[in-house]
Amino acid sequence: MKRTFLAAALLFVASLANAASVAKPVIIENNASCELGHYPAATLLLPYFEVDYRAASSTAVNTIFTIVNTSRAPQIVRVTIWTDYGFPAMWFSCFLTGYDAQTFSMYEMIARGNIPFTSSAFSRGTASAENSTNGHFNSEIWCERAGGTMPIASIQRLQKILSTGQRDEPNCRVGGEHDNAVGYVTMDLVNSCGIDSPLDASYWKEMLLFDNVLTGDYERINPEVTQGNYAGGNPLVHIRAVPDGGVAGSVAATALPYTFYDRYTPVSRSLPRSPRAGSKVDAKASTRITRSGAKVSSARRRTNANTFATRRCR
Repeated sequence: MKRTFLAAALLFVASLANAASVAKPVIIENNASCELGHYPAATLLLPYFEVDYRAASSTAVNTIFTIVNTSRAPQIVRVTIWTDYGFPAMWFSCFLTGYDAQTFSMYEMIARGNIPFTSSAFSRGTASAENSTNGHFNSEIWCERAGGTMPIASIQRLQKILSTGQRDEPNCRVGGEHDNAVGYVTMDLVNSCGIDSPLDASYWKEMLLFDNVLTGDYERINPEVTQGNYAGGNPLVHIRAVPDGGVAGSVAATALPYTFYDRYTPVSRSLPRSPRAGSKVDAKASTRITRSGAKVSSARRRTNANTFATRRCR
């Protein structure tokens, strides 16, 4: 009996040793996954917006969002408005001083063409670094006047793209057809207020930065009394650079197979942005729903969660 027990024990130990010899390496980097987190990031995503640009501001369905710079140094953010088909309908830059925050109204931008005005000449707070003290900035940042009011023709073109999916060319569809303006928004950390298109390789190679310093949230508002009368919000989707830091063009090797922007980047480059397959606003963590009128129990309270998928992480 003792010999049988000893033989069985030796066989068990041998099987463990064999399993250990063929075990795959374990990745312990938390960012190298499709899991959600609200840590400061290099890219922020508003996964869905809807704007009733034809209605008055007092009754229009609207989406607002806020970007926060969590660092002492100044930062530049490229805001891109995409159609629901993933076509960049419009983009602009925003200059943030240290610890700065900027709020954007999709209604103001789409219905009235008002882009929040920011500038590298703005005064900074006492705890913030000088507006020129970011070592990752380009030698010329061109941020003296970022934002402003769009021409009427540009406003109408933007409205057409986001509601009908049609550009100037009659047979070129870049989005779906909707009653309201619909799409999503990305906010990237960049090194200048340059005008390179996100469809150009130069944007990904020469402008995009990798410091995880941005955070933010959004609110969806429907003030119409009879059909809406609510507001609800969540954090923006935080898409971290992995690894953190580096000047434009400094792409380090990562364990990530496909990342958030791989659809747009040059074939030879996989940007270190954490993957986002089936990413969603994490309603469990910090959903904020506001409804006017009588209070209701949590069991009866209605909530919604929007989802976003790149279909690139596998």
